[in-house]
Amino acid sequence: MNTNTEYRTAERTDLPDAGKIKEYIEKFCGENNNRPDIPEIRVFEETGSTNDLAKEFYKEDNGKELIIIAGSQTKGKGRRGRKFYSPDKTGLYISFLLHPELDHTKSILLTCMMAVAACRAIEQVTKVCAGIKWVNDIFCNEKKVAGILAEGSASFEDGKFSYIVIGTGINLFMPDAGFPDEIRDTAGSVLNTDFNNDTRNELYAALIYRFFELYRNIKDLSFKDEYKKRSVLIGNYVKINNYSAANENNCAKVIDIDDECRLIVRYDNGKTEALSSGEVSVVKY
Repeated sequence: MNTNTEYRTAERTDLPDAGKIKEYIEKFCGENNNRPDIPEIRVFEETGSTNDLAKEFYKEDNGKELIIIAGSQTKGKGRRGRKFYSPDKTGLYISFLLHPELDHTKSILLTCMMAVAACRAIEQVTKVCAGIKWVNDIFCNEKKVAGILAEGSASFEDGKFSYIVIGTGINLFMPDAGFPDEIRDTAGSVLNTDFNNDTRNELYAALIYRFFELYRNIKDLSFKDEYKKRSVLIGNYVKINNYSAANENNCAKVIDIDDECRLIVRYDNGKTEALSSGEVSVVKY
């Protein structure tokens, strides 16, 4: 491995605990009578980015699946080059290194699958309702509490993934100093209670279990119905940040999410469009 990679292995006692996470996973397997194959879990005290660390491990063994967890991130990543605020003790920072039998054009399905798994896990452990803002944000109590970032490499010959890394960050507890000014109005946490490391371990386990419950049956796309039902956008007007020439007005009403997890919007002139990527924000219109 590149010796310049920024990470420290777990030493502190208040960090996520791989042993406890595995115990919770075993409990969930028994409760649901389902035992999906779970990769090795590696926990680190701190890293620059769990996604970047997972990609470093891919270079060592390009056939192995792996789960990377960090107590904090110094260079947490969001979509479009943004930073993901990743303070110590209050959040979950996890990346999955995978080798899916999936065409790279279908990568949005993995992001949507992770979103459904995250909502199921949050509700299972905390009893807090969770919804999805297309394509990769999780909302609780009208605030963004989690984001998902998928990165990968695909073969030019057959379009299949060489690997894909799916990173998820969840704000479980409110940071002591609150959120930075630039996200204070939009970011929230799942819970407002004091830090409890066992809750964090249980939520890590639930997220891992729920994701692999879906991923190991990747050809069964029934999760798409749940993704649509959990949408916080359908019926609302949105501003489309990278809209096409379908309408000179970049505001549209969200009318559906289709079988390919594309956002279906309708402009005031009656034209509809299926968005497969990009960003939208809810507006009063």
